[in-house]
Amino acid sequence: MSTVKYKTGGALTDEDSDIYIDRVADNEALSNLLNMNYLLLIEPRQQGKTSLINRLIHNSVMERMVFSYIDVTTPERTSAKDWYNTLCPRILSQLSHIVPRNKWPYIPNTSVEWRDFLYQLSILADKAGFRIVIALDEIGAARFPGATNFFSVMRDIFNSRQIEKSLRRLTFILSGCFHPRDLIKDDNISPFNIANRVRLLDFTPEQVIEIVNRGMESVNKAMSIADRIFYWTGGQPYLTQWICSYLQRHSSINDVDMCIEYLRREDENHLPSILEHLKANKKLSQYITKLQSGERIKFYPRENKWQAQLELISLLKSDKEGFCVIRNRVYDIVLRNAKIVKTDQNNLKPFERADNININSDTTLPDRSFKYPEKNHNPLESNNYLLSHIIKTVKLLRPKFYNTITLILVTSGISLMSTPLIERIVNLYLKKEYN
Repeated sequence: MSTVKYKTGGALTDEDSDIYIDRVADNEALSNLLNMNYLLLIEPRQQGKTSLINRLIHNSVMERMVFSYIDVTTPERTSAKDWYNTLCPRILSQLSHIVPRNKWPYIPNTSVEWRDFLYQLSILADKAGFRIVIALDEIGAARFPGATNFFSVMRDIFNSRQIEKSLRRLTFILSGCFHPRDLIKDDNISPFNIANRVRLLDFTPEQVIEIVNRGMESVNKAMSIADRIFYWTGGQPYLTQWICSYLQRHSSINDVDMCIEYLRREDENHLPSILEHLKANKKLSQYITKLQSGERIKFYPRENKWQAQLELISLLKSDKEGFCVIRNRVYDIVLRNAKIVKTDQNNLKPFERADNININSDTTLPDRSFKYPEKNHNPLESNNYLLSHIIKTVKLLRPKFYNTITLILVTSGISLMSTPLIERIVNLYLKKEYN
């Protein structure tokens, strides 16, 4: 919209400070690191996790605190030895000004040596008067033989701070789009449940105004544009930046709507990955379909695995009343048009099949009205069909008796309570049938 360059690909760095929007999470993350707490960032893709880490790295408040950042998708994962041999040298190379190469600790091959490696790092940091933050991004990719022991050591490092004082000089940022129990099942040895989780929420309407205003020539115009962007995106960071990047200083509300159409046609980085997740899991697609059909479901992602997965791929959130809703209007319209759910016609009831559905511009609900027989139907088959229904009706109304004695007792009871005429008829019937 102006000389401000909005960014839609990759994380924001210190060079993108003019478009970075501080959120509540920034202060919470900063506070946790200053207290040397383990920091946990679990959010969907393109929610700003790596951008936040970059922001922390260059924060002037982080005095005498050095960072080592590792994208966990890059180390070798074929074996524990390969994992440690590719991960640890990269950690050390980023700490060169407090850990010179001639003082590098031994590169570990096992989890036991990994524990000693971290302890030696803390000793060197203590002597230099620094604190070390190891940021492991995309931590969900840390799957290799021995990964459980890798994580359990990190928990042990935290718990041992009371005895081994130098370990207070070392902390971790664990960031990614993952479920902790997918990486380590045992809560007793997991580092994730001792880390402080910070949530990266969507931009508020005020924050959308702030980012739009940086590229608009008029404050009033920026407010109206921002309102329309928030209407569509709900403040989702990637979508908000994407739309801003295509608007001009003289753009209008209609241009925002046109950007949404362009986004749906041209985006290859965000929306396709969401759709691929749904295509790969029919249960998730069916859950979305239920929500879009108007079903009201309480939002409990810690209890419902489908909700947890949909939240993690950015599709689901809670409304103000605590019910599940599609996260924003962009996702909603994309999902409705993508037609992800494909029903198996052979497993449906006749009135639910596609050949019995009236399709028009207003509705796609099945036509459940009575279907008349075809013109070339067989009359005999129709008569047999009617007769079978009459027989079923008679059997439904006629009492069933399991033996003759029961029939006699019931009939006798009726005769005692009936008029003489009915009594006579019943007696004649009994005399004839049972003598």
